[in-house]
Amino acid sequence: MTTHKLAALGAVLLSIGVPTVAVAAPKDCQVAVTEDYPGPSLDREVTVTSDRAEVSPEGVSVFMGGVEVSQGPRRIEAEQLSYDPATRRASIEGRATYSEPRLRISAEDFNVDPATGEGELHKGFIELPARPAQAEADRIRATGEGRLKLDDVRYTTCLDDDPDWQLKAGKMELDVRESRGEARDVKLEFKGVNLAYLPYISFPLDDTRKSGLLFPELRNSDRTGTELRVPFYWNIAPNYDATITPRLMSDRGLQWITEFRYLRPQSRGQLDFEYLPSDDETSDERRFTRWQHGSEFGLNWRASADIAEVSDRTYFEDLGTGIADTSQTHLLRNVELAYAAQNWRFILRGRNYQTIDTAIEADEKPYQRLPQLLFAGSWDDGLLGLSYDFDSELVNFRRDEGVDGFRAIAEPGLRLPFEGPGYFLVPKLSWRFTGYSLDDTEPDETDGPSFDAAMFSLDGGLLFERQTPSGKYVQTLQPRVLYAHIPFEDQQDVPIFDAGAPDFNTVQLFRPNRFVGGDRLGDTDQVSVGITTRLLNEASGREFLTATLGQIYYLSDRNVVLPGETVDTDNESDLVAELGLDIFKNWNANLGYQWDLEQKETSLAEARIQYRPASNRVANATYRYRPGLLEQIELSLGWPLTNHWSFIGQLEYSLRDETTIERLMGVQYESCCWAARVASQRSISNRDGSSDTTVMLQLEFKGLAGLGSGARNKFENDILGYSVYE
Repeated sequence: MTTHKLAALGAVLLSIGVPTVAVAAPKDCQVAVTEDYPGPSLDREVTVTSDRAEVSPEGVSVFMGGVEVSQGPRRIEAEQLSYDPATRRASIEGRATYSEPRLRISAEDFNVDPATGEGELHKGFIELPARPAQAEADRIRATGEGRLKLDDVRYTTCLDDDPDWQLKAGKMELDVRESRGEARDVKLEFKGVNLAYLPYISFPLDDTRKSGLLFPELRNSDRTGTELRVPFYWNIAPNYDATITPRLMSDRGLQWITEFRYLRPQSRGQLDFEYLPSDDETSDERRFTRWQHGSEFGLNWRASADIAEVSDRTYFEDLGTGIADTSQTHLLRNVELAYAAQNWRFILRGRNYQTIDTAIEADEKPYQRLPQLLFAGSWDDGLLGLSYDFDSELVNFRRDEGVDGFRAIAEPGLRLPFEGPGYFLVPKLSWRFTGYSLDDTEPDETDGPSFDAAMFSLDGGLLFERQTPSGKYVQTLQPRVLYAHIPFEDQQDVPIFDAGAPDFNTVQLFRPNRFVGGDRLGDTDQVSVGITTRLLNEASGREFLTATLGQIYYLSDRNVVLPGETVDTDNESDLVAELGLDIFKNWNANLGYQWDLEQKETSLAEARIQYRPASNRVANATYRYRPGLLEQIELSLGWPLTNHWSFIGQLEYSLRDETTIERLMGVQYESCCWAARVASQRSISNRDGSSDTTVMLQLEFKGLAGLGSGARNKFENDILGYSVYE
């Protein structure tokens, strides 16, 4: 065995991939070479094998025929490799290939300069399996830090010989270790047509975040005209980033949209800011701001904030991008500090709203809560087996119009739970006090009304289980009965700060107080009866069916009402039924139904059925009915037509008003390396019922960026269960 000092062989690998040390062992000649090479990672061997090896009198080593230089997972393959110990230069003649898990290069004439640790390659072809992507370059210079500098480059994620799109750049640098690329003097070519010229572009080589200019988004809207958005993503730090988007609207002007996100060890949040210096239609300055924040401190403390503000009441109608924006009536401002112990919790909150619906009068706006203090606790297994509950609230309600003031609530309670396998029984006794200190009352009204009541409930249920004949499934049957008594207390002189009557459903079925909020305590003497059955897979626990049927029987009239309502004298509530099905392969359905036994008519019906054989193959049908208020159908479909083409459609239609609420139609083409999406949306954009038509275009070059994101987001948000990608 002959020993040579071939450090430059290690430099070949060092200059391209991870730093190395050289050790050689040709196949036939068994020439082994070792040498310490300056730089990191010097503890792994480099092996050189070849069919033949020669050493000249001057000491030049030449390896010929099937040459392999390898170190761990990295490898160079060539027909001939030469090493001159006098100059310490290694060179490869002819075509050669370098490969490692994240990179593969095929090129001609490898030359390595040991003084700088840089290698130079000509007519190179680069593959990046992690993306995947490929590039061709007339010249490649490889540094000792995993960077590749390319001249006259063609880069693409299309792996065909004739790519559909490619970047042509005079200069490009790929940092394999940092998984990012930069290019200058760039032309974006698509289907042989130059779409754009960019003096500079930055892009990721994998899925990690990278600062850079994203491709524009193009759309047209009746309200804003033709729009062009050019987002810039700024990866400020591992825990900070921002997206800054100029939005140029032909009918409105230039708007700036900024989204800033942060993540700290104990907190996270997002700040959104939209600013239009001068609206070409109204000549007004227009802006929108929202801050969302959450923090968790030691000792069970947490803080949160959700604060939104808009410059004017028609901002979302004029500049919003969908029915979700234009249907907003209020913007929330909420700040709270909370503490949660094992048995009790405390919340200090400040909350108000910005009302943006012009139809809401001043005396109908929601009250501010400045401040609101909540304290609640629950202690089990106390004296004599009792469990103790306590709920309380102190809140200051304020509004420019009408009565305002303080409200205090205290509600202690006792429970004596009996539980065992297959049953539970919980008697509960509680007392609730509600008192006020009011301002701006009428001369004949009291400024300190109050009421209190003792409440009793008895809640019990059973659980039955059986295996189906096949033994694969378990069926459960859970009957439940609740008796509740709340005596009548006159509350006519009590203001309405936050009280309301929620929709009746299976949750309200077993809730003694029929009101939400603190200003009304509904008198009742009732028996609630319900039964639930479930069908479960015994092995996995997957729920195939759940069904609930229930009703409330009233033993007396309900005299406590909200303003404008009459005393409820019905002897029974609506019959409520809910059904969830996930039995059949790829099919699922949900049904909610209520039947008014007194009027002999349907009081509510909701039904949804979905067929979803794959994430990109979804069909939904929904029906909603509430007498005198709405009757709507919604149909949506996301489905591939061929291997590359898909159709997306969504229709929400009011049968009661005989009008379309929202309509979306779109098509998309998708290949392995690019996708195109176009969609047309028509939806109600103003509170007066007028509609707006928007056309969205998205051209996505996978592994680079997307020309717009609106269409893709719209497809996935509006079609339940749908994903663009399978």
